[in-house]
This record gives sequence, structure tokens and C-alpha cells, in this order.
Amino acid sequence: MKIRLAHVSITARDLTRLRRFYEKALGFVVSRPGRGFSGDWLGKGTGVPGAEIKRVHLRLPGEGVDGTQLEIIEYADTVLEDTPPAADHPGLRHLAFEVESPEELAGLRKLVLDNGGGELGKISEKEIEGLGTVMFVYMTDPEGNIIELLNWRA
Repeated sequence: MKIRLAHVSITARDLTRLRRFYEKALGFVVSRPGRGFSGDWLGKGTGVPGAEIKRVHLRLPGEGVDGTQLEIIEYADTVLEDTPPAADHPGLRHLAFEVESPEELAGLRKLVLDNGGGELGKISEKEIEGLGTVMFVYMTDPEGNIIELLNWRA
């Protein structure tokens, strides 16, 4: 059996706003155009009775057309929670994006902030014996999903 990670999905409050953030701040491109879905089949598969969604698939340019996708979904009746993000809560916690240099990390951090993202931590750096030096920071997208920006150097 061959298994690959097909996509990671974020349920958004505002699909358009979140899509624009990932396009402008992180360079994602649309890989499958936005579409809407509804019906008994969708409710059955998601476990959400009467589900009605809009969705779009994005990918990083270097991934190619068959690369891993970031799917953004907006449900017609999204349950809104006001719990702030925290790295120590159980469950899927963050998406990590690696760049090739500390300068690129600083530039990407600025792009995230300039496009509506927020700060959770400050840029941190640590030499780890046998692995190299890691520089990273936890941030959020405009809807509070945690993203990690990182750089590894030998």
C-alpha cells in the first residue's frame, strides 16, 4: 500500500480572506479552483448534517501540480469559537514553513504581519548538537491558526 499526504485542511471563518493571506504572505497559488458542495453525501462523509461548503485548494509553487495541497473550507454554518490559539493544546497545532536563510525568515515574518497575521512568539535560535542551528518563530494567520516559520543551518 502506498500512502501520501494529499492535503491539509483549514476550516475558515472567511475563505476569501484566508486564501488571500496564504497567497500574499506565503506565496501559495490556487491549484484547484474554488467550488461549492452540499448534499446528503457531504453530510454523511463529514458527520455534519446538512453540510454546505465552499472550498479552494492551494499549493506552494515548488510543489508541482501533484504536490501536497492546503485546502481552505468555509461551511455555511461554521461554529465560531473564541478560544485563542496555544501551542500546548492537544490536536493539530501548526503548519511549518521552512526557508533557506535567516534573512528569508525575517522577510517572511514581515510578510505574515503585513498581510494580517499575528505574533505568538519571538524569533528564537538554538544550536542543536549533531543537527545544526535552528531559527524559528510561531505566528498566526488572520484567523488564529498557528504557523511556524523556520530555518535550519549546518
